[in-house]
Amino acid sequence: MTVHTYALLDTGSGITLCDKKLTDTLGLRGEPSNVTLKTVNGDSQMREGKRVNLSVASLDGSTTVELPEVFAVDFLPITANKFPRNAELDALPHIRDLSFPQVDCSEALLLIGLDVPEAFLVQEVRKGKPKQPIAFRVPLGWALAGPVSNKTTDLFSVNFTQVDNDSLHEKLERMWKTDFQDTNPDAMPMSREDRFVLDKMKTSVQFKQGHYELPLPWRPNVHPLRCNRDMALNRLGSLERRMRRDAVLRDAYTKTVQGYIAKGYAEEVPDEEQSAEVVWYLPHHPVTNPHKPGKVRVVFDCAAKYRDQSLNDALLQGPDLTNSLVGVLSRIRMEKVALVADVEAMFHQIRVKTTDCDALRFLWWPDGDVSKRPTAHRMLVHLFGATSSPSCASFCLKQAADDLRSEFPNEVVETVENNFYVDDCLKSVSTEAEAVQLVKGICALLKKKGFRLTKWLSNSERVLASIDEEERAKSVKELDVDGSSCERVLGVRWNVSSDEFGFNVDVKQLTAYTRRSILSVVSSLYDPLGFAAPVIVVAKTMQRDLCRKQLGWDDVLSDEDSESWAKWLQQLPRLGDVVLPRCVKPHDFGKVRKTELHHFADASSTAYGAVTYLRLVDERGRIHCSFVIGKARVAPLKTCSIPRLELTAAVVAAKLYQLVRKELQLDECQSVFWTDSTAVLQNIRNCNKRFPVFVANRLAKIEDVSRPSQWRHVSTKVQPMAYWTPVSLGARRKINRSIPYQKN
Repeated sequence: MTVHTYALLDTGSGITLCDKKLTDTLGLRGEPSNVTLKTVNGDSQMREGKRVNLSVASLDGSTTVELPEVFAVDFLPITANKFPRNAELDALPHIRDLSFPQVDCSEALLLIGLDVPEAFLVQEVRKGKPKQPIAFRVPLGWALAGPVSNKTTDLFSVNFTQVDNDSLHEKLERMWKTDFQDTNPDAMPMSREDRFVLDKMKTSVQFKQGHYELPLPWRPNVHPLRCNRDMALNRLGSLERRMRRDAVLRDAYTKTVQGYIAKGYAEEVPDEEQSAEVVWYLPHHPVTNPHKPGKVRVVFDCAAKYRDQSLNDALLQGPDLTNSLVGVLSRIRMEKVALVADVEAMFHQIRVKTTDCDALRFLWWPDGDVSKRPTAHRMLVHLFGATSSPSCASFCLKQAADDLRSEFPNEVVETVENNFYVDDCLKSVSTEAEAVQLVKGICALLKKKGFRLTKWLSNSERVLASIDEEERAKSVKELDVDGSSCERVLGVRWNVSSDEFGFNVDVKQLTAYTRRSILSVVSSLYDPLGFAAPVIVVAKTMQRDLCRKQLGWDDVLSDEDSESWAKWLQQLPRLGDVVLPRCVKPHDFGKVRKTELHHFADASSTAYGAVTYLRLVDERGRIHCSFVIGKARVAPLKTCSIPRLELTAAVVAAKLYQLVRKELQLDECQSVFWTDSTAVLQNIRNCNKRFPVFVANRLAKIEDVSRPSQWRHVSTKVQPMAYWTPVSLGARRKINRSIPYQKN
């Protein structure tokens, strides 16, 4: 549906707003959202509204601008006298020849802010005498700035709108609270929808022409999708303009899409099949990865809405069948020989049921020639961007292992089942001979079911030599593992030559210290195993303190707060000097005779957490201790006593024990828990006292996984968590400390 209206280009607004009349006319529901609007004099007003996305076009249809985030409010502060009248413009020679279209709507229902800078691109300027209006030609047509008549008025209008992203603020506050509550998401069972999708996949999966085939998991009783070709065509126009500006991107993107067609992942829709029961066109756009230069991925926007519907709205997500990322990363540390590979185009190896393919249509130019008229194509496989694809891909990978269980050794089958995170395979074994056989077995199993395992990495030259050169990762094609080869493994930097995990910290320069800019830096630090937790928790603590001050996301911090952030950012590059041995065993370590887990819990007034170490004893009595995982969390916004924080830290230690025991399958391993809080030890050992609800609930969690006899006292002076301090990041450090512990 199309609505004609005036729009105000407002350089004093940081967001784009529309009147609810516009969304009501278009029939858009949107996502409920609270918006805090600030005026030029600092007054704030909370508005209840909704968030929608719109496409706005010039009246001649030559240009379309996407508005991905528009806040719909009850009314816009725009008066009708702002609209230029052609009769008034006749007296202005410099713009007399311009025609400003008059629309039936007597008010402006759309205010476009600076969050859509492409709408403000000035392409031509018409300037008259002083005090006369200036005309600007922008992508959406001609805009006028300045008075169009000599009439005087005592009423002036000043527009300035700033939005406080309350949803972002609420998410941060929720994160502080969630951290303190110590919920366990792993304990969440499948929903009824998840079970419905899983049953559907089990009964409908087929193996055809060398690949698995799964239908799209449609949501029951969903309203039928309506053909959205016009919307997709508008989005394709935006892509075309981008490609014309960037020849390198155009060539790479065209090569990728044409490759889809050549490989059978997509096809042009035959003329006789243009009409179908369900037709939906997917807008698409390129995504690049700075860590993979030259590679362009095509992402289909399955969340794009048309008449308040999107493909993802019509699909069920399905159960989360992906292995734990922490578990996969932890298991690759257990043995001396590491293996890493990934499945080539994993989603595209799973075919979509033929009757569902017309819901995956997209527009593309024949042979990638943008001078030709775009035609309808359709994907024949599950694709990047669909909410259901990760679940479908994980299901088929596990199905492959189950189907071929009787044909391959248990080690091969279990690797496919347990050591993949989406399309990445991470595995460690004790010997090179075992690794060579395992590589052959995994490749053979997956090949039988249409998957190709490639980009192999290993810290062993012998293992790499057994793999065809074209199947190795680029960095090790020449078998040079002694060089400075660094790869990213599930987002973690792995130096293959030194066999160590580490960080590659690239701190961007901040022009101003605001909550938003700082959050961007902190969020960029990826630390799934928690060995940088002592550094990151400092930043999270400062974020929490700023949260207390109720600052806006774009308010500049005070000099004192800016100085604290500057000091933290100055130290941050030193994180690149911290490394973690990939393997928990030294190179010359003998056969393990005894395995112990030691968990240390500690807390302060600002943060709390726990760290787990693995203590190994070999056949010659040598002892080696390795960092396994750490977790540091910010104390809640509401002040809490130190004993309660210490008890919560003990709960974190118990949760880490559950996680490590499950993921590393250390059921027979002895575990010892350490705390420097005598109050916590007394509460754990007290069998008679009736505790307050807060204490009782946490003691119950501790008792579920441990016995009182496993809890011991450690002096604060030798508490390993006391060493977790960012000020000690000066020299190159390995996170492997000897653990101070008490004997029975």
